[in-house]
Amino acid sequence: MSLGIFYVASCLFLFAWGGGLPLMMGAVAEVDITDRVTSLRPVLAFAGMGIGPALVGFSPGGQDLFQRVLLTTSFLVAIALALFCLAQVGRRFMLRH
Repeated sequence: MSLGIFYVASCLFLFAWGGGLPLMMGAVAEVDITDRVTSLRPVLAFAGMGIGPALVGFSPGGQDLFQRVLLTTSFLVAIALALFCLAQVGRRFMLRH
């Protein structure tokens, strides 16, 4: 990867992170009935910055680094979406009863 591509990718990431994080936090706040996760969301967001790269290190080394990061990220996003959908279902259930 050239220096220019790395620079553009880094800028796009920081733009998406800075613009997307408040939106994601708002979505979590809407779903969280108990406010437990909402109070921990800044800590969880920054813990993910450390845990994500650590998980990449545990992935099999047969692939190049970009493939490992892509697969690990895809797996973690799938888990996050599943948990979010589960929270939505739980919220609707709690509101009905």
